[in-house]
Amino acid sequence: MNVIIKKRLINKLLITLFVVVSIMFPNDIYNMKKLIFILLIIVNIKHIMIQIFYRKYRWCLFFGFIFPIGLFLYSVLLTSDLLNSFTRSYPAFLILIVIIIDYYYIDYENILLKSIEVLAIIIILIALLDIINIIDVNSGPIRDFIYAHEIGYIGKSCQYPFYYKIFIKSSPLLVFLLFKSFNDSHHILAAMTTVSLILSGTRANILFSIILLIIFYLNNQSLITKCNIIIISIIALVFMLPEFIELFQYIFITKGASSDIVRIGHLQGISELIQNKPSIIITGSGMGSYFYSYGRNAEVNTIELSYIDLWRQMGIFFFILFNIFIISPIFNINNSMYKKMAYMSYLLIAMTNPLLYNSTSFLVYIYMYYRNVTYSKSN
Repeated sequence: MNVIIKKRLINKLLITLFVVVSIMFPNDIYNMKKLIFILLIIVNIKHIMIQIFYRKYRWCLFFGFIFPIGLFLYSVLLTSDLLNSFTRSYPAFLILIVIIIDYYYIDYENILLKSIEVLAIIIILIALLDIINIIDVNSGPIRDFIYAHEIGYIGKSCQYPFYYKIFIKSSPLLVFLLFKSFNDSHHILAAMTTVSLILSGTRANILFSIILLIIFYLNNQSLITKCNIIIISIIALVFMLPEFIELFQYIFITKGASSDIVRIGHLQGISELIQNKPSIIITGSGMGSYFYSYGRNAEVNTIELSYIDLWRQMGIFFFILFNIFIISPIFNINNSMYKKMAYMSYLLIAMTNPLLYNSTSFLVYIYMYYRNVTYSKSN
């Protein structure tokens, strides 16, 4: 067998393992993600060192190599915590995977979306098993396993916005499967993904994906169809506005009040931090640095308000650079509209979840940055 074909198969296997582990075990159980990534780099170090200096990968050289090293050294300078600074800075190195995917023409989209599809099935399956009383999401081995390995949060309660909360930390990735299935008119898959998003129990997952999905749908319709939909929507709102407002307030505000109180407490803690040391707005406090959150009544080093928290840790210079990195794919003409809309949904969801700078988010950034080539069935 040709050496290139062998290396392609090895890399495809390693990347598949990395994606699956990142989605199913987002908190990096037994450091599996790091080990797989290191193995990927070792297998491809020569090729990466050659390709990274090519003009088309200069952005990769900066954001996948210079940026994380600079952020790490800067954080060490601020915190003197070598290990924590590296652990929290290293995810940007993952963008180097783009070079491997491009070179070996690996169908990363298929790997990612199939893995997300498995996640959707698992979420629905857990809910079904609870409904037919085979398991109880409020207790038992499945719940214990999820909490023991910090995979997510599960439970059921009338206090939750959608009764069930089967929130795997990587579940916001479901928006990419939703937009793809909607774009390809895979109605069963779209319905299944929608159900799994609802079962995830997170308001942001539902609200932002629905809003962006409606915009995406309208964008693909003729002017006459758009006008008809808008007119019908206005008429429906006129007659049902009080009921709609009451339902929206009940699901998205009243039932989510406890989460909002926690986030307000986070903001109170950050406000106090800035009052005591205003220079943090410019300098940041370093990756992985702690502050006292009144939302948790404890010292924390990460919170659900990702953009604010990253600014707190990175400082304004690295935060601006990182935002340039995450915003650029939206303006890339090679990215299809459904990918852009799904990506914008993800970035909005990340406002209320720690999903901007970790291995989960870099699965997304790899997806938005790799060459969107067409693969033959033989691949």
